[in-house]
Amino acid sequence: MNNETGGQTPEQFSRWRTRRPDQEARSQFLQSFDEVDSTMIPRIGGKAANLVLLRRAGLPVPAGYCAPTDVHDYYLEHGAIPTGLVAEIARAKDRLGGKVAIRSSANCEDGTDLSMAGVFQSHYVYRDEDIEDVIEQIYRQAHSAEVDNFMALHGKSAT
Repeated sequence: MNNETGGQTPEQFSRWRTRRPDQEARSQFLQSFDEVDSTMIPRIGGKAANLVLLRRAGLPVPAGYCAPTDVHDYYLEHGAIPTGLVAEIARAKDRLGGKVAIRSSANCEDGTDLSMAGVFQSHYVYRDEDIEDVIEQIYRQAHSAEVDNFMALHGKSAT
């Protein structure tokens, strides 16, 4: 993976992170469902936000992680996945038992005025070497004609 920042932490990600003394090795990009606070909800996408809220309410939602919309913004701006993201997902996958589902959680998805059930594909990942390709597939799908047509059908813009 290459990026134009030479491996530097992009400014937008440093704003996402607030270090707590009890968590020395916090992730740069990912946030566990249990760590998401109310200020982050608008930046994690509708599906992830709903899972976080249901988990907080005590419903049986499995542990999980989400990346803020800044990660996608970085990809759009630089044409590359941020350095370190794949490794963080691999570590999260290991913490969750060695297999995960990775999917889009667009910030317009599954809100009160638009359900996008079935629009985005879930990818089941067992091998670390598949993570980068899965992320690329998700980002390509988010900008596909299928998504554009679905959004237009509901009077919305995908951009």
